[in-house]
Amino acid sequence: MKTTDFLLYLAITVVIYVIGFSIDMMDVDATQYASITREMLEKNDWIHFTNRYVPYLDKPPLIFWLSAICYKIFGMSNFAYKLPSFLFSLLALYSTYKFCKLYYQENIARLAVLITASCQAFFMMNNDCRTDTVLTGAVMMSIFHISAYILNKKIHHFILGFIGLGLAMLAKGPIGLIVPAVAIGGDLLIKADWKNIFKLQWIVGLIIVSLMLVPMCIGLYEQYGNEGLEFYFWKQSFGRITGDNDFVKSLSSNDYVNDPFFFYHTFLWAFSPWPIIFIGGLVIILVQLFKQKFKINRQQELITLIGFIFTLWAMSMSHYKLPHYIFMAFPLAGIITSRFLIEQINDKIIKWMFPLHIFLMAVLWGLCFYLITFSFSSNNLPSIFIYILLLGVTIFVTYRSQNWLKIFNLVMLTAIMANFFLNAHIYPRLLKYQTSGSIGKIIKEQKIPTGLVYNYTGCDHSLDVYSQSIISSHGIEEPKWKNKDFFSGEYLILFENEFQEIKKNKIAHQLLFAGDKFSVTILTPEFLNPTTRSTVTRKHYFIKLL
Repeated sequence: MKTTDFLLYLAITVVIYVIGFSIDMMDVDATQYASITREMLEKNDWIHFTNRYVPYLDKPPLIFWLSAICYKIFGMSNFAYKLPSFLFSLLALYSTYKFCKLYYQENIARLAVLITASCQAFFMMNNDCRTDTVLTGAVMMSIFHISAYILNKKIHHFILGFIGLGLAMLAKGPIGLIVPAVAIGGDLLIKADWKNIFKLQWIVGLIIVSLMLVPMCIGLYEQYGNEGLEFYFWKQSFGRITGDNDFVKSLSSNDYVNDPFFFYHTFLWAFSPWPIIFIGGLVIILVQLFKQKFKINRQQELITLIGFIFTLWAMSMSHYKLPHYIFMAFPLAGIITSRFLIEQINDKIIKWMFPLHIFLMAVLWGLCFYLITFSFSSNNLPSIFIYILLLGVTIFVTYRSQNWLKIFNLVMLTAIMANFFLNAHIYPRLLKYQTSGSIGKIIKEQKIPTGLVYNYTGCDHSLDVYSQSIISSHGIEEPKWKNKDFFSGEYLILFENEFQEIKKNKIAHQLLFAGDKFSVTILTPEFLNPTTRSTVTRKHYFIKLL
């Protein structure tokens, strides 16, 4: 691949990430983490965390610390919250490139970066920002630097590698250490590299990691005692596998909890549009290993294979599963996919794989066209023009390409097209249905005292984030207006039934906002069809009593 092509593809992908900076944060996780960060700054307490002023134990602190630093520098905004995730995405891509350079040719490194950057998970992680983006960057940082230290013994790689492990543990707990340790340790074990396995320096590295965890551990102990430390080092990660986790124990039986194949079919869409090419690369690597009877030389690396398979297996053992749990392994999948395209694919494979990808990419183009012209069709003429232009470019570039580049260019340009329209057209219109955020913005813009706001529609962290305050939720059993216990100048957040009661009782009010509310992270066919959308949305109102 030419340097200019590589840089152009990478630049376009990064620009699409940046377009997403202006999109509102999404309920539930991203807005919750942003709200916790705001509370942390409000209290000026960086080691004791609260969620709506209630002690919060569930997630390690790194995402809060990073977001807080950006809030301090840039103010509270979508950009400030998303910036750390963006930077750690770049760190993951840089580390993927440098890791590949340790073992493979330049083209494989470049292709691995582009495949990883353009998979659906990476676009999602830069939009709906959770702990996993930071975790992915830290894990790849540690894998690269520790691998480089093993190969060239340079001390800065050793230090940076264990700093990466510390960051990974601060991002998501012990899993951030276990995945790199199993991936690199498994590689050394298969090679019978006992000298590197039993290095005394590893103890020094663990001391570096331990020192990085000290502030967090102090906060956990002061808030929760030994229970806080036990939760972090055992129950949060291992407890989800063994079932020794209070949250897991409270779950009722459902498909995504108990489905042992959940992450296998999740991978098919989360790593799209590359999973079929990845599967081809994975199969060939496994076949080669069996032919070699797992006897490999020191120049071969199995870190990517072991790291990916272990992550998929370990997460599948969990009693609670969400798609983003396996995203940290996607740079490793990107390397396997890249190797397949450059080292292992041949004319025979291209002959059947290219028509298959023409069909699959055509489906993605068709779905995107449906979303632009039917699902979210307001002000869509510029989008339709750009769509036609990108389609022409994709057909032209693919037609002019040869060998594996025909498949790569087709898939890469399709990924760029789909996510450009997601960030530039679809998400901005979709987030209008996250009405709690819209109400929060009104509260902030009009400087409405939060003590006068009564929310009867449940807890949405987007309301807290965009009002930059905590809006208390109230039970609907005894609403103020039924007891005539209301005063002029108070504000109510209501659903349709409650709003109709206000009108029925002829209570004087001013309507400040009315919209259709829907959970924007769980899209359904009924919602995506404008003719049936009203059947799954709820009317959401914000009124001022007069």
